[in-house]
Amino acid sequence: MHCLRLTRLQRRSHPGFDCSVAGAQGNGCSVAASRGRQYILTEKLNVLVRVDLDHAKAQVLAKGHVTVRNVQALYVVVKRANALKEGLDLELDMRAAHVDPEALKQLEACSKTHHLPAKIDPHQSHCTLSVLPPRPAAPHRSQLLAA
Repeated sequence: MHCLRLTRLQRRSHPGFDCSVAGAQGNGCSVAASRGRQYILTEKLNVLVRVDLDHAKAQVLAKGHVTVRNVQALYVVVKRANALKEGLDLELDMRAAHVDPEALKQLEACSKTHHLPAKIDPHQSHCTLSVLPPRPAAPHRSQLLAA
């Protein structure tokens, strides 16, 4: 079964739709709520890179679900951005992503050591990487009402 995103029209026409019944959660997908709407998120990772060579800065913006399995893709993007200019300050913006705790630990370890994993960068080039961690999940409306 493929992951899908429900539009308002689909939710109205299927008022009894339950994501867990559709099998989305057990199929590599997770369910997220935003402004009272439920969406099914895939494991896909969307990455945008902004580079300012004049000021020696680059920003890698990640959206989606960052897992231990797909964090390797972020490392590759960071490595390519780091190779653009010597002494580039890289910022990995994870605020719009859902990041698994283990993946976040790996990214923060790279930030502290200033090196990417040897598997990704065998030459161990210096990498000035700062990680903007994901925002904490907002409490669900039912949790706010119970408080």
